[in-house]
Amino acid sequence: MVGRGGTSASFFHDHLAIAGKFLDRSFLNDYSQIVGRLRRFDEASAVDAAAAVFRRRGYTAASVDDLVEATGVHRGSLYNAFGSKHGLFLRALDAAAAPDADPDERLDLLMVALLELAAVDARVRDHVSNIISEKDVTAGQLGKRLLSRAEVDDEGEPE
Repeated sequence: MVGRGGTSASFFHDHLAIAGKFLDRSFLNDYSQIVGRLRRFDEASAVDAAAAVFRRRGYTAASVDDLVEATGVHRGSLYNAFGSKHGLFLRALDAAAAPDADPDERLDLLMVALLELAAVDARVRDHVSNIISEKDVTAGQLGKRLLSRAEVDDEGEPE
């Protein structure tokens, strides 16, 4: 090893040895593991923004790019937090079941789930069934909301 004034590799080695005397390596390892996993976004806000995209566009038409843009969260972070677009949709359904969720927004997301996924996806079907049961959602409420979204009144005439 070359001493001071030698190669840059030896300079680095000398400084690393000095730093090692002052810092506990287990601290550095623990810190780097924690920092690497910190979330830099609010999951609840991201779920709310994604739910708005799903309600407006539907599940199938909502691209990951749409979700990235709406949430402001990078694609990799969305996948790390929710696993997939499907996982994010399930989280949106969970949020729709919350006591403070807007009833119309809940119905809108339930309609998306019922029309696009529930017939072929058991996890979505189970989520939807639980929400319908827990929130006493009726077919009449869903039908009325569907007509309202289509801007058709109860008598079958456009509003």
